[in-house]
Amino acid sequence: MCETETENARKSEIAEIVCKLWTKMRPQIEKLAKKVGGFSTYLEHDDYLNQAYIACYDAIEMYDETKAGKMKLKTFTFWYVQKHLYKMVEKGGGEVVYIARSPKGETKILNNSQYRKTKRKLELEGYVFTSERTVSPFAEWDKNENENGQHDGNSHKYFDY
Repeated sequence: MCETETENARKSEIAEIVCKLWTKMRPQIEKLAKKVGGFSTYLEHDDYLNQAYIACYDAIEMYDETKAGKMKLKTFTFWYVQKHLYKMVEKGGGEVVYIARSPKGETKILNNSQYRKTKRKLELEGYVFTSERTVSPFAEWDKNENENGQHDGNSHKYFDY
């Protein structure tokens, strides 16, 4: 068997595994895509699903039992898909920020990655979280026009338009 045939056989094997895993994990991935979809107004649900499928393929291709420790392929794949989708949103500008408020009145503004990494620690310190959109969809601008049709500038808390 030549190198190309071996490579094609490996890709075919990976494609079969992806198909089986995708079928098993589809409900979890749908839920994740819906959750991540709330962070962006410029990507659609199908965009996330397409990227998740590609991430499944990549995860299976790079999975190594000897390096994964106790992590099974399905767990590793879901973790990789989750990581991929969150990075995708952040690269697109991440339209949601988290505001962490401490009992002492301190305020921190966190992007999604910072929030996920520090949430537990900050909760133990008594922080309370809220989320805010950093971008207002154009459809919401009409709600903030005065009787002369002028935008009142209050549609967004972080940026001046």
